[in-house]
Amino acid sequence: MTTRPSRSAASSRPSSRRRLALALGLAAMGAARAAPGAEAEAWLLQMQGELLAREQAAHPGEATVPVPARQTLWLARDGHFRLETENRFPGEIVFRYREAGDAQGAQRIDLLGWRDGTAIQPVDAKAAREHLADQLLWMPAELLRQSTPLTPVQEQQGTWQQTLRDPAGRELQLRWSGAQGRLLEVRQGPLRYVYLSSHDERGLQPAEIEIFNGERRIQRWQLQPPAAVEASSTRPPLPAGYEPQAPAGELRAERLAPGVYRVEGLASRYHNHFIVGRQGVVVFDTPVSREEGTRVRALIERTAPGLPIAAVVLSHGHRDHAAGLPAYLEEGTRLFVGQGGRQALARQHGAAQAERAEEVRQTQAIELGGRALRLLPVTSSHAEDMLVAWDDASRSVFHGDLFYVPEQGPVPPAFEGAEELQQALRQAGLDPLRVLGVHGRAADSADLQRSLQLRQRPS
Repeated sequence: MTTRPSRSAASSRPSSRRRLALALGLAAMGAARAAPGAEAEAWLLQMQGELLAREQAAHPGEATVPVPARQTLWLARDGHFRLETENRFPGEIVFRYREAGDAQGAQRIDLLGWRDGTAIQPVDAKAAREHLADQLLWMPAELLRQSTPLTPVQEQQGTWQQTLRDPAGRELQLRWSGAQGRLLEVRQGPLRYVYLSSHDERGLQPAEIEIFNGERRIQRWQLQPPAAVEASSTRPPLPAGYEPQAPAGELRAERLAPGVYRVEGLASRYHNHFIVGRQGVVVFDTPVSREEGTRVRALIERTAPGLPIAAVVLSHGHRDHAAGLPAYLEEGTRLFVGQGGRQALARQHGAAQAERAEEVRQTQAIELGGRALRLLPVTSSHAEDMLVAWDDASRSVFHGDLFYVPEQGPVPPAFEGAEELQQALRQAGLDPLRVLGVHGRAADSADLQRSLQLRQRPS
């Protein structure tokens, strides 16, 4: 027979649910006091880790690649924030950005000036509120202080759970350890922040975080304890030389030379190129989605009416260059990829599309009727299946991710890819007038040389 405690004994001992409710109530009223530097007007939080980037590996046989990453966050109690990020992709391609603002809006700039140049990218109020609320997930003490409870604390399978509304109006599900009362994870839509270790016993200032999208881990971070700083550090003036981002304009095909067209005006700000001959059209790269691909396909048909798409050439198999591929393929269209590129295509578009692809292992020509386009494999640290295309008639070289000149701003120092491109052109005895990339503005040979000179200049 089971012996039950008396009613008086049971009521005198607080339940685990009541203990957590008390803990959460205290946290909501003054959780920030539990974190290091909590009485400050603002905090500085530094973290490093890795992103697991899908379809961005140098080897086309690998579905994901760990991308080393660093973040520095300044977060003020009055709602201003500044986030600076750095990510390093294969080929030592570095992204370094700053976003700063508050719930009313923010601005984003490219600190290296190579991908977006001097453009100030506006972040509207809705997105800024969400970005600001995202930063609270690095400091759950502040998340609790600024969020609104939607449900009471509930005990489930040895853990405590509660639903909150964050400052951006989104629902969060929090899960706490029943034994220690330590925060274990926060769910935000498909994202799940798992707090593996903490600088404090309640888990309100994490030391290590993993982020999942569904069941797939996408990030891992190690966080230093936050340091107290002045609130003014969250909103320094913009560096000199930045200016509002120029509008992309309407979707259009700009004629760069007879039969050579560059697509402008896409929302992604990527650029397809296509070459028109008497017998058909060759499309170089297919960014960044089937939806954009469908719009560009219609533009090509208006620009070169009655001509079939004879071939599609992928510079490499990374997702942002190949995602729009299904919009262009039809019966009779040839598909060219670099050596090993079929593996990336099979993962992204299925075995049937991969089997139709022709892997280019040495220089190969595509005939369009009185016009030849040469495909050249490039030894590249960014992607082993890299191809460039050369149009004899216009002396134009088409490439993806090897060289960048931003839409606005000066020519930046090159990364490794520019040297790889120059070496491939020299080995083939080619001297381009135009250097046409998927990113940034149309460039020429002088731009390429200037970028290489800046790369070699001592810092």
